[in-house]
Amino acid sequence: MTDDEKYNERLKLLATAINNFAVAFVVVVLVTPVVSGNIPGTPAGAVTLT
Repeated sequence: MTDDEKYNERLKLLATAINNFAVAFVVVVLVTPVVSGNIPGTPAGAVTLT
């Protein structure tokens, strides 16, 4: 494996790690409040899941 190929593989691993962090951020910030019913700006109990 050449140095360029090693560099490219390391760069792909870094890009994958950043992408995974971004997906985790979206889940925590956007999806979790909707699923739990804790949407900012709504009164308590206004959102119910049935």
